[in-house]
Amino acid sequence: MRRINSSASLILITGIAFVTYSIICLLFAQFDESTWCAIGFCFFQSALLAYAALTKRKQGSKSLFKVYPSIFIASSCTFIQAVFGLIAAVGIQNPITIIAVGIVLLSISAIGLLATSKTIEHSESIEGNTRRSTAFMRNLLLDLETIRSRVSNDEFNEDIVAVIELARFSDPSSNDLTTEVEAQIVGLLHDMENEPTTEKLRQLSALLSERARVCKEGK
Repeated sequence: MRRINSSASLILITGIAFVTYSIICLLFAQFDESTWCAIGFCFFQSALLAYAALTKRKQGSKSLFKVYPSIFIASSCTFIQAVFGLIAAVGIQNPITIIAVGIVLLSISAIGLLATSKTIEHSESIEGNTRRSTAFMRNLLLDLETIRSRVSNDEFNEDIVAVIELARFSDPSSNDLTTEVEAQIVGLLHDMENEPTTEKLRQLSALLSERARVCKEGK
């Protein structure tokens, strides 16, 4: 709930600040093109800042460092645009200058948002691939621990502990070359769930060693 309120508050504050800024411009500046340009570019900057806040809300607090650059860039450009726009509307009164500076600041904000968005997509893609490639070894360790908890034979427990340690320190990532040996490991695990024996543990240890060799060759 705090995460939602944080983003909503930022959007609300941005909206109130923009309305206040517009009123100040209309009170102290002339009703000419310079004033309307200053207000217009400030509106677009505020919209980009609101979009950055929505991105933070979508990603959540755990991904704050991913979205922080976009919020920082957008808020900085919005502040610069507001200050410059007000000064220009009151003092300079040159629409071309306001438009030029506004376009530059909008471009910087847009590039910051786009770069952050692409970085997040790339990061999520890597994280997803990592989870998928390591799923087999995670499930294998869970299955071995389950079998270990069901068997009370001391000799078997000593052997399965050794196999668990071998699996724990094996390459966690699967690849196309490990598909066949991993299928054999899964089949052997199913047999062990019904009839756990020391001989099957030795076979499993041999298959894990074979998998380690295949992983090494695949790199």
